[in-house]
Amino acid sequence: MATPPRRLSDRLERAGRRVCVIVAILGVPVAVVFAWTTHNAAAANTDRYAATVHRTEATTLEDAPPAQPAPSSVQPRVEAEWTGADRVVHQGRVEVPRGTEAGTEVMIWTDGDGKVSTAPSSQDQLVFDAVLLAIGVALGATGAAYGAFVLLRLALERLRSREWDLAWEDFARQQRRHQ
Repeated sequence: MATPPRRLSDRLERAGRRVCVIVAILGVPVAVVFAWTTHNAAAANTDRYAATVHRTEATTLEDAPPAQPAPSSVQPRVEAEWTGADRVVHQGRVEVPRGTEAGTEVMIWTDGDGKVSTAPSSQDQLVFDAVLLAIGVALGATGAAYGAFVLLRLALERLRSREWDLAWEDFARQQRRHQ
C-alpha cells in the first residue's frame, strides 16, 4: 500500500485532481439536463412560431442571376407575388435558387399579414442544436475544471520550488557552520 502524501501541497494537488474528475463526470448529466431543458423550450417556441406562419406558393416575376461556377451559400432575391393567408395578393422579394426563371412557382413562408417570413426550425435541427449544446457544456465544464487544476498545479509547483530553495539555503547555512 502506498504511503499517503505528507506535504500540504501534495494533499491539495490530490484533492484538486479528484475535484477535476468529479466535475468532468458530473458535467455530462448536467449538460444533458441543460440541453434537454433548452431543447424543450426551443421546441415549444418553434411550435408557437409555426402556428403563426404559413407555407404558400409564390410566382417569380423576374429571372434570378445564373448559377456561378463556384458554389455560393447566398441565394439571390427576386421580385415575386403570392396570395397570403389573408387572401390578399402580396408582392415582394423572395430567395430563390440561382438560375430560377420568371414565372417559376417557389415555396415561401409568410406570416398572418402575408409578409415573407422564415421557416420554423425542423425537429432535426432542434435535436442537433441540443446535442451540440450538451457537448459544448460538458466540454466547457471539463475544460474549466482542468484549467483550474492546471493553475492549481502551477501554483503548487512554485510553492514546492520555493520550499526547495529555502531548504537548500538552510542546508548551505548548516554546512557553513560546520566548516
